[in-house]
Amino acid sequence: MSIGGNDFCDLNFNLAQFSNYFFEMLTSLSEHFDGKVLIVPPPNIPSLFRQVPDDETALKISGLFGNQAFSCRQVRGGELFGAAFCPRISNSPKVDLRIIEQEYLGMVKAMEAMAAKFESVGIAADITNLVISSKDVASDCFHPSEEGHRKIANISRAFSK
Repeated sequence: MSIGGNDFCDLNFNLAQFSNYFFEMLTSLSEHFDGKVLIVPPPNIPSLFRQVPDDETALKISGLFGNQAFSCRQVRGGELFGAAFCPRISNSPKVDLRIIEQEYLGMVKAMEAMAAKFESVGIAADITNLVISSKDVASDCFHPSEEGHRKIANISRAFSK
C-alpha cells in the first residue's frame, strides 16, 4: 500500500495530524484485514525536486499551432494541467528543500515507528534512500516512470519477504 505522498505535498501538512490518521488506518487494517500489509512511503519528494531540475524540458508537444516545450517548473507547478503536483514545494518559490526533506524523513520515521506496533504490517522505509534521476520520472517530472516504478518495486520486494 502506497501512502503519504499526497498528504506530505499538501500545503497544510501537519505531521501530528498525519500520524494520528496513519495510526487509525493501521489499527483499522489490523482489525478488519487478515493478512500482511506492506506500506510503501513515497520516494523522497524534496530530493526529486533537487535531482530533476525545474529548467529541464518535461514535455514537447507538436500541434496545429507549432511546437511547444514545457519545463519541469511549468508542468510541476500546474501551468499545463491546472494544478501543482506538490503545492507545498511547487507553489513556494523560496522553499528550503533541506527543511522540507527533514520533515519528509520525520514523516517516514513516524510511519516506521507506528508500523512496528503491528505484527502484520511491514514498511519499506528504505525508499528514503532511493536515488532519483530524470529517467526515473515520467514526462510530468514528478510521478514515477517505468524505470522509477521498477526501482520502487525492487525496494518493496525486499521488504515483502
